Amino acid sequence: MKNSEIGIFITFITIFTYSSSYTSTKEKHFTIAAIFENEDMEELEAALRHAVERSNIEPWFRPRTRLLWESASILKGDMCHLIKSGINAVLGPTTRAPSWQAHSTCSALQIPHISLHEDFRRHKNETGVNIYPAPSAIAQTVAALVNNWEWFDEFIILYEDQEGLIRVQELLKLRHKSFQIYRLEPGKDPSPMFKKIMKAGTIRFVIDAEIKTIVFLFDRLQSLGMLTEYHDYIIINYDLHTLDLSKFRQPVINITGFQIIDPTTENYRDILNRWRLRSNDPDILNMDIASPEQSITTRAALVYDAILLYASAVTMYDIKDLNKSPATCEYYGLPNRKNWKFLNGIRKLNVTGLTGPVFFNREGFRSSLNIHVVKNIATGLLRINTWNAESGLFPALDPDELRAILEATIVQRRHLIVTSFLNPPLLMKKETDNGKVEYEGYVMDLVNNIHEIYPQLNFTVRPVLDDKYGDNQTGKWNGMVGELIERKADVAIADLAITRERQDAVDFTIPFMHLGIGILFKKAPSKPPKLFAFLNPFSEDVWIFMATAVLGVSLMLFFLARVSPYEWINPPPYDSDFDELVINRFNLMDSLWFVIASLIKLGREDLPKAISTRTVASAWWFFTLIVVATYTATLAAFITSDRMTQEISTVEQLAGQTKVKYGCVRGGATFNFFYKSKTPVYESMFRLMESADPSIYVNNNADGIQRVQNGDYAFFMENVFIEYQTERNCKLVAIGNPLDNKGYGIAMPKNSPYFPFINHAVLRLQDNTRLTQLKTRWWQEKGLEEPCPADPSIADKDKMNIKDIGGVFLVLGSGTLFACLVGVVEFMWFTHKNVRLNTPSMWRAMFKQLKFAVWGGNAKPIDKSSYSESETGLAMINYSSALFGRDTVIS
Repeated sequence: MKNSEIGIFITFITIFTYSSSYTSTKEKHFTIAAIFENEDMEELEAALRHAVERSNIEPWFRPRTRLLWESASILKGDMCHLIKSGINAVLGPTTRAPSWQAHSTCSALQIPHISLHEDFRRHKNETGVNIYPAPSAIAQTVAALVNNWEWFDEFIILYEDQEGLIRVQELLKLRHKSFQIYRLEPGKDPSPMFKKIMKAGTIRFVIDAEIKTIVFLFDRLQSLGMLTEYHDYIIINYDLHTLDLSKFRQPVINITGFQIIDPTTENYRDILNRWRLRSNDPDILNMDIASPEQSITTRAALVYDAILLYASAVTMYDIKDLNKSPATCEYYGLPNRKNWKFLNGIRKLNVTGLTGPVFFNREGFRSSLNIHVVKNIATGLLRINTWNAESGLFPALDPDELRAILEATIVQRRHLIVTSFLNPPLLMKKETDNGKVEYEGYVMDLVNNIHEIYPQLNFTVRPVLDDKYGDNQTGKWNGMVGELIERKADVAIADLAITRERQDAVDFTIPFMHLGIGILFKKAPSKPPKLFAFLNPFSEDVWIFMATAVLGVSLMLFFLARVSPYEWINPPPYDSDFDELVINRFNLMDSLWFVIASLIKLGREDLPKAISTRTVASAWWFFTLIVVATYTATLAAFITSDRMTQEISTVEQLAGQTKVKYGCVRGGATFNFFYKSKTPVYESMFRLMESADPSIYVNNNADGIQRVQNGDYAFFMENVFIEYQTERNCKLVAIGNPLDNKGYGIAMPKNSPYFPFINHAVLRLQDNTRLTQLKTRWWQEKGLEEPCPADPSIADKDKMNIKDIGGVFLVLGSGTLFACLVGVVEFMWFTHKNVRLNTPSMWRAMFKQLKFAVWGGNAKPIDKSSYSESETGLAMINYSSALFGRDTVIS
């Protein structure tokens, strides 16, 4: 059985147990051969030496027992030559092939053996135990961690050898996870592979490799810009704590690793402190025993625990019962019951060492092992989880405490690049007195408000390099979205609309502004004022009907006043000199004046007395009430409004004509809206925009606004910017309703560590109405010298016609006809009641009165012959008073 072609270093540990009496001294020897490779010799020998020294001073160690050690170097030796020296047990080696040879020999000769390497064969250890954790343990830990991290959904697996593939086998069984596997070929530069991965945009890695390989990989990754706070690395190696990670903490790189060393226990700290005090190694002398980051490797800790295990076994079992190994390998296969008893005792031990509790199952493999998950933070490595076979993966810290620690780590004095877009009022250039170019606008105020909430975050705002918002029509994102993906910027704050395509590429906060697509158009020119603009509220036919109504009602009032006897009264001053006369106050001119005065709200002393005249007057007053109110409201609208008529008022009208061209910013969210839309109107508009020659697309909003001002062009843009432009340019107007509903959000790379903080800041600014105040400041206050007059909300209809107020004329006509009927009845009733018996006929009297009403004057003598003797010249009045309950009689 030849050893592998490497040098090995062997340390002999001899356990002396003695007893003394007055007559003799007896010694018993128990020799352990610790086999190490030359490259691990110094560190493992130091661990072994300290374990020996520690065991000798422990109170639990068997009295009158001492461990002594000596070392020898054997190059290309064989196990049989080693066995000739006489040993009771073997420890090591630490690598796979030599360890398997040692195990095979010890098993054949039934020599107790403690293995220090990772055993993938999982065969039963007949004559030994394996203190190194089984590969299935780390495999299950990694799988549980990745499965617990929902955001760790797409990643790259890098492994160095076939054993590494076994350690990631549990990952391959996870569902709902997407991954690719690459092998790290020895001696081959991985940079081309990393560039390919970087081009694909993958930012999460699971790496299984030796520590020296990991150091090499980190160097290559850092040179390619792949070691940033946006990347995540899970390192499958128990010795991550031995690396100097301080250069990966400004900013903090997301590096997660595993430990079986438990630096939080008092036993660990005590052991480590004693080791530090007795060591000559500067790294060990200067180490902080409270830190998880130590220079002690896991194999050195396992060597230490193995020596404690042997010492504990010697304490519990009498070494006089143990046999040394045979002198040669010729005794292969002979039974050794005493060694079996010692070996079974080792498997039953309960020892707590640097790697935690040490237990073994029936097969000789370690059980009840705790694997700790540690994460790189600003102050070092932080334990965040622990895994064991009984409980699985469980948190090591309270979730709120862990969140607070990670938040403090992420936002620790970080400088972020903000990419934006020059578009007033969001971002504008301004020159200082010394000629330096600075920026101002809504974006700058928003950034300053976020900084007030998280002072540790500092921002530098700059315009996007290619003057584009971001689209992937060529298969690669450009603009602000492209800068985020390529990590040229950390944050994008601009008029960057949240769309489904962009959400697949970057992460957006909650919207800081809500909006929709509107249409910016040039106002139709105002019509010159007209001399008779006051006639505009009514159409021509209404004015004609009103003039006819005035004339008709005047004539009707005049006629009814002439016919009705109740409108004939004594003239003032109502004395006896005038008792022979009665007058009518409503001649033709007075009737016309009464009608016109009522229309224009002027009062008159003489009011109708008769029912007929009062009826026609009441109908006219109702008519004037409606007409005047309607005219006043409509006239107010015409006075406060320019009454312009837009050529286009809806998107359908815009799509249905060819005179006015229309377009938008190419590659923006508005462009994608038309590009993705399935609405027929928008589809046809997009086809027209695409086929237009020359192109009707513009590069930015400023170009689109300029084309609108030139005329015959409608520009699709976000309504918040239309509002800003129409407030400052009175020649522009918004037409139609918004075509959609969306929002502007702050964009960041996928799974950015700063996303929770900036999103929380936007939420706080929204809750305290600060976002509304910022919009008011930049939209309605800053740079607004004299706002344009608001568009009127009245007079949205055309001029009123006869159909709109025809009912008023109907009421007037009905009232007038009713007044005529009442006048006829009054006339006939009065004539009939007051005619004398010797009068030839009533009809002659009626004719006489009617003749006077038509042809007579405004005064007439009282015909006393027409009345009874008992009646005075005012009997008419008395009768009327009696009929309608009047108490007053003019005398």
